[in-house]
Amino acid sequence: LRVLRLDGIDTPYVASLLNRAAAFSARHMQSLSDFLRWFDDHPDLSAASSDAGNAVRLLTIHKSKGLEAPVIICPFFTPRAKPYSLWVNVQERFHPDGPSLPAAYVTLGKDTATRFDPDRDHERDDSLFDDLNILYVALTRPRERLYAVCAAPKGETLTYSRLLASHLCPDGEPLAGHYEFGDPASPRSLPTPKGSACKDVRLGRLSFPEWTSVVSVASPAERAVTSLLDPQLRFGIYAHELLADIQHADDVDAAIARFVKRQPAGISEADLERLDALARDVVSNPLTSQFFSADYQAKNECTIVDGDTESRPDRIVFTPDETWVVDFKTGRDLGFEHDRQVQRYCRLLDAMGYPRVSGWLLYFEPTLRLRPVPTP
Repeated sequence: LRVLRLDGIDTPYVASLLNRAAAFSARHMQSLSDFLRWFDDHPDLSAASSDAGNAVRLLTIHKSKGLEAPVIICPFFTPRAKPYSLWVNVQERFHPDGPSLPAAYVTLGKDTATRFDPDRDHERDDSLFDDLNILYVALTRPRERLYAVCAAPKGETLTYSRLLASHLCPDGEPLAGHYEFGDPASPRSLPTPKGSACKDVRLGRLSFPEWTSVVSVASPAERAVTSLLDPQLRFGIYAHELLADIQHADDVDAAIARFVKRQPAGISEADLERLDALARDVVSNPLTSQFFSADYQAKNECTIVDGDTESRPDRIVFTPDETWVVDFKTGRDLGFEHDRQVQRYCRLLDAMGYPRVSGWLLYFEPTLRLRPVPTP
């Protein structure tokens, strides 16, 4: 939300999305691709809203039964023509020596004469009665104003528009296209119901402020496992965690302070000194300083979803003309295996339309070393 600049925006949709994500993560693995797949499989999700809110409600006529509103707008006021499909008694329509089928499901058009015309006419009359009931429901919902929009009637078929036209122009004169009846009611002139204590209440802003600078979240189990790892492997995990918190060169001091606050008391002073020296060397070394320049936007450990696969490059730097993918390595150079990993990141970003994507591998041990990843 902060990346999309939605924090601080008053909207129930953002809050509803957060609630859905929290409910999903509580019941499933915290995987972005799994959540997106679940989200795509539930297109009927909606944000709950109060009926008393100052907003436009979207309802079908059937759903509006028994409800009222100050203003009603009927933008689709012409029921769609439909063929009559119904069960008919076959034996009553044929000679006794004819087909032995007792009944059949047939579709009857209005322009085709068949021996089932009485059944069709009866069904049409029932359908018209239903349409009149629906028309009554729609026209009796408003308290102040009603806006009805419908197409001009065609032919002699009895439709909503034909019924309205016969009311507006009883003598058959041409339709004017726009009609008004009565005096528009002003909400201020309407009497207040006795005993009504309703009043509008405006809530404060719905905001999602930056919290990572004041709240530290750590997994005790993860820390316990980290402390049992090989010292070199443990240092690599710490290095990735520290660099993931650095956007630009000026962030080093604050990132180190946050890192120290998050770590268990068992981390050695030697490791802290090595990490401090490594971070300052990476952001200031002529080989790598461009990757931490304040002139460019950067994303650290940003998840890229590709179908069922998630990829997470250590750092992506966006310049006006190029896109750099940088992966950090604390172990030895594994050549093609490391190249293949970064090449996958580059292909994904290239497919997303980013300009001139190139990959880089940054090795920390025994000394700082940077090498480009060959284009596949």
